[in-house]
Amino acid sequence: MTKKSPVKMLTAVVVALAVVLAGMVALFVLLPHAAMENEIAPGSLVRFGPYTWIVLDMQEDRMLLLSEHIIALRAFYESNWEDNPWDRQDWDRWEADGVTWETSSMRTWLNTEFLDQFDQSRVLQTAVVNHANSVHATGGGAITQDHVFLLSLDEVLRYFGDSGQQSNRWGEIWDRYNRARRAYIHDFTVVERGWGWTFDENADRLPMEIAWWLRTLGIGERSVAFVAQRGYIRVDGVYALDADWVGVRPAMWVSVEE
Repeated sequence: MTKKSPVKMLTAVVVALAVVLAGMVALFVLLPHAAMENEIAPGSLVRFGPYTWIVLDMQEDRMLLLSEHIIALRAFYESNWEDNPWDRQDWDRWEADGVTWETSSMRTWLNTEFLDQFDQSRVLQTAVVNHANSVHATGGGAITQDHVFLLSLDEVLRYFGDSGQQSNRWGEIWDRYNRARRAYIHDFTVVERGWGWTFDENADRLPMEIAWWLRTLGIGERSVAFVAQRGYIRVDGVYALDADWVGVRPAMWVSVEE
């Protein structure tokens, strides 16, 4: 069995603890490197664009950010049936090829409409590696070049904590890190909705816990893994076509220098 790096294990513990204690963590505005190099660390909260982000990782000139809360409810792969029910192009492609991160409508949306909200000189293009599902061996597709992406199964375990269940659980990972992985809608005004019900009818339910997508495929080519409500990981995933009840937590590498 391969030993995990003590540094990586410590980083995961720090991030997980900071997420659990998010209400007690200072909020930083994203500043130039010189002003923040001794202040921001993995687990810190920073404000960038219209959202608050958790710092998952830091390198000399960049940091990896994950949105603190759910910012949208969107399908991983969207058809255009609602706009044009007679157009079977999306369905035929879905049936023939399934979906990968590379071909997902989620990837397109995050790297166009969503990305446009930010100072793009700060958001770094990243080689996004899409490994196979480690339990089901479902292929992950090609390496992509993206500014914004979703975390993979490997990454959520790396940054939120890994109890070693990945090798011996078939459909889910339920462990002591569940609490750190839980995510919520806190403000309906900043969330793009996908559900049929209206947010106004559910305002009294805030904060509302929501499942959130990973980019790793699930048990087959038409399912995608996700973090479920209560924070456990559904490694087998869910049928991803038009599943707009799952939340989105974008990730991005951001330059620490303006």
